[in-house]
Amino acid sequence: MTGGGIGANRMEQLFLLALRDGKGEPSDWAKFGWAILSGQGQRVIKDGKALETPEQNLQHLSAQAAEFARKRLPILKALGIAPA
Repeated sequence: MTGGGIGANRMEQLFLLALRDGKGEPSDWAKFGWAILSGQGQRVIKDGKALETPEQNLQHLSAQAAEFARKRLPILKALGIAPA
């Protein structure tokens, strides 16, 4: 127990949901996240501007997913928050 909450932004939550749904690779998490965002008529905001094309959105989400896999996921697994 940490004695407090562990924050996760919306994309991190979507990546965790993708993991729970059996998607094992960061590229799959990005596709999952983009499917949800685009299905809701939303786009990724980068540097204060919405990314225009699906390819731009997916590329940015793929980079976020890879960084999440390297930095945050090991911590969340160690805390028992993410599936091992």
